[in-house]
Amino acid sequence: MTGIWTFYGKPVKDGQAGSGQIEVTLRQHGTDLTGRIVQTIDPWTQAPPQDPEATRASVIGKVYVSESQPATLVELVRLNHHSDFKAIFTGILSEDGREVSGQVVNSQGALGSFTMHKISD
Repeated sequence: MTGIWTFYGKPVKDGQAGSGQIEVTLRQHGTDLTGRIVQTIDPWTQAPPQDPEATRASVIGKVYVSESQPATLVELVRLNHHSDFKAIFTGILSEDGREVSGQVVNSQGALGSFTMHKISD
């Protein structure tokens, strides 16, 4: 999964639906994932954030491959640098390894769906 990914999220919070975008840079070491993210489109305003640096965060995660099951699972945890905001993403990696589709929950009480598309290795 090493590479640069574009993340498209559709969170819902207090009955309000959002649509945002994040750039995700990942490094895979065995089944462990590390990386960083920065928000490119705010899900609630649909505009670029006023201060992109304030959205910069670290991610850690894991890839779960099964010998007997067809799906490869992906788990990512967002750890913000400038606040105690956290988000957990769980999804299924496509067979070609270039897309992840799944669900997200965060510490602000939002939940939703996402897709991530690999844009470079």
